[in-house]
Order: sequence, then structure tokens, then C-alpha cells
Amino acid sequence: DRDVTGVQTCALPISRPQGAAPEAPPGFKVSIFADGLFQPRFMLVAPNGDVFLTQPDEGKVSLLREASGKVQIYTFARGFDGCHGLALHDGAIYVGDRKAVWRLPYADGALKATTRTRVTKAPTLGRPGGHFTRDIVFDSKGALYVTIGSRDNIGEDPLPEATVQRVL
Repeated sequence: DRDVTGVQTCALPISRPQGAAPEAPPGFKVSIFADGLFQPRFMLVAPNGDVFLTQPDEGKVSLLREASGKVQIYTFARGFDGCHGLALHDGAIYVGDRKAVWRLPYADGALKATTRTRVTKAPTLGRPGGHFTRDIVFDSKGALYVTIGSRDNIGEDPLPEATVQRVL
């Protein structure tokens, strides 16, 4: 891919050199917790230590659970359209994707979501394409906020792109 000036704009993947790791400040250590995941994007840690991870290109939320020094990876839920944002609120995991925010009931120890309910109204949270990320967060009163990414990096976007929406 080239931009309008003819400069190559796509990044080419390179292998990580043996033993390479980010440099951590004193008192911290960097190590691999889990690997073999396809394009992990956003994480949420539950009170019991379960790690939820979005994998947008696979349309799924994975659950990573450590037991006896080994991390097991489970598919907690799938069928999302570019899932990104995660929030834990009132016994549920909330997932933001291109089309909606979804509520999935969750109890400590659950390995798979049993149901999901659409929280936002149809049709979608912005247009297809552009920055797909939908971050979500709850405030102290229980209101849900969702960000809708911009269409591109330099243009001015029509609403609702490049906004923060209050949903609940």
C-alpha cells in the first residue's frame, strides 16, 4: 500500500529476536503470560484473576485462566463484529463491537457465556470501516459510555463517528 505521495504505508511483520522483551522499570519484570493468540486487542481482568481478551478479527472474546502455573485459553463468546471494548458491571461482561454493545452474564469461574443481549439500539454504532474500536466504561452511577472511532486519521467525521456516547 502507498499513500498519495508514493510512500509505502503498510508495515511488514518481523520476527522477535530470541530473548527480546520490553525493558521494565526497577522492581518490575516482563514475561509472556500467554501466546499463540491471533491479534489480541483489549483486556479486562475479573476480580478472581480471569483475563478476558478481545480478538476482533476472529470475532471472539477469549478467557485466559492460570492454574498451577499454566495458562489455559477458552473461547468465552464469539460471533462479534470487530469486538474491542470490555467492561465488567453488575454480574455481566459488556462487549463493544462495530454494531452494538452486548451484555453477557458472568459469574466467577464461568468458562463460556450462556447468552448475550444487545444493549444499544439498532442499526449500528457508526459506519462500517475506519477505526472499528468501541471502548466502553461504566461510571460510578452505572451509566455506560461508548466511544465510536473516527473514520480516518485526518478527516472531519460526520456524527456519530469520533464521539463519546452515553448509553445507559
